[in-house]
Amino acid sequence: MNKVTLQKITITKNFGYITLIFLVSILVCKFVIFKNGVLIVNDVDFHYARAMSTIRALNDHQLIPQLDPSAAKSFGYSWNLFYGPFPTYLIAALFLITKNIAISINLISYIGVFLIGLAMYRYISYRTKSREAGFVSSLLMITSTSVLVNLYYYTGYGSLYALFFAILSLYGLQIILDGDKNFKGVNLLAIGGFGMLLSHSLTCLIMLLYIVCLLLFNFKAFFEKIKYFIYVALLSFGLSAYFLLPFIEVKQLNIYNQFNSDFLGYFMWKNPLILNSLRFSWKSMLFPKTFNVTNFPNVLLGLSLILLLVFLGKKGKENQNVNLKVSRIIIFFLFGLSTFVLCSFWVDWTKMPSILWTIQYPSRIMFWAPLITTN
Repeated sequence: MNKVTLQKITITKNFGYITLIFLVSILVCKFVIFKNGVLIVNDVDFHYARAMSTIRALNDHQLIPQLDPSAAKSFGYSWNLFYGPFPTYLIAALFLITKNIAISINLISYIGVFLIGLAMYRYISYRTKSREAGFVSSLLMITSTSVLVNLYYYTGYGSLYALFFAILSLYGLQIILDGDKNFKGVNLLAIGGFGMLLSHSLTCLIMLLYIVCLLLFNFKAFFEKIKYFIYVALLSFGLSAYFLLPFIEVKQLNIYNQFNSDFLGYFMWKNPLILNSLRFSWKSMLFPKTFNVTNFPNVLLGLSLILLLVFLGKKGKENQNVNLKVSRIIIFFLFGLSTFVLCSFWVDWTKMPSILWTIQYPSRIMFWAPLITTN
């Protein structure tokens, strides 16, 4: 088989897998795509209000949408403590064509799901050198709890795009650590960083903690490539400064309700007492009467523990690849253990750093487990 024929087969395979990801994304979004009405779910009022306020603010010549004075009280914001303005810009642009806010939000959500699948396919294909593995991982991601919950329970288009940017960040990070095409890695990681920041602050926070842990386990490679990470930090900050700097200024002025302590406490935002009241008992996690989201911490911990024991038994007996897998399984186990502990009565959230209160309730960290497992 000559080089030209092999290249044609590779292109055909890629196109086939991407087409299937496109079709599965349509299937996943079938209840919202092209729907010209509002999907009435949790937080829908906030998400639709942000999109409408962005459109109104842009029509009012506010290049950086801040406030829609004609909106209802407490709803006239194109961003808030959790969600940056990037996805609402996309919705506003699509609205110019569709003239329908619901269709615009639904289509942007679908595009987000497809981009998650596409990014996952490219990332895992690069990591494993297998398009088949990339395709399977892509299907697992776009049908995961993270996607479905934000699509059908929260109408969380910001979270969907943050997940896409998070995968880009991991892809770029791995390219830099591998020393392969550092320019591409720097751009992917920087775009992923600023995209998360402008889409969903909670995703950004969790990914920051995860990336720090990942770099600690790859400290030697990180130290050798430190200049590239400095480039990433500067580029990511530069791309998001137009939003970050006004955000910090508004926080200092304390004029928006997102920074009012009474408002935050009432709506369970940054309220440690709410977090404490929604913890799970060990009994309910380990001996569940029904199978639901409260079972996830022990499932994740049990799976990570089994993998850890299996690979520790192989360490040193095989080759370097096994030892490398062990280090990744250790990271997986630490996240499984931390998820279990954070959701249990062991943690008193009133004594935790206030930045972590953004989670709202402990079980929310579970929704990001599919992303944790990708490494």
